[in-house]
Amino acid sequence: MATVGEVMTRDPPSARPSMSLREAALVMASRQTGFLLVVEDGRPLGVLTSMDIIIRAVARGLDVDRTAVRTVMSSPPYTAGPSEPLENAAARMAKMKLRRLVVVDDEGRAVGVLTSDGIATWLARAREFRDPLLNAICQYSEPPSEMPYM
Repeated sequence: MATVGEVMTRDPPSARPSMSLREAALVMASRQTGFLLVVEDGRPLGVLTSMDIIIRAVARGLDVDRTAVRTVMSSPPYTAGPSEPLENAAARMAKMKLRRLVVVDDEGRAVGVLTSDGIATWLARAREFRDPLLNAICQYSEPPSEMPYM
């Protein structure tokens, strides 16, 4: 059985809690992602998604230049350890309706992120890309090579 550490994405895009929401959105755009791990001194404090920015800030009329990430981030983050069996982490994600788990080492430092897209890609590779549905999901989860709105 695979472990979380084998499937996780290392070096996920991150933000500082004091960063403005506009700065965070620019990081998301440049990294072609809708997710940032919010860290301080290597420790995960929370997560910020593009939906957090839209629903918790823009829809409420907050100034994205003056509002800090810490104001709208989800905290504390749900975590997993790198040696945890992938099946257990995936079951927890499904039960809690999570798309991501922050992966932390024994000292609580962020070492990666486990995503539902990453699990699907790992599973497709394990099945040697013989499953058309998994292949379609994996292609969908890849960001486009160019972001036309940038």
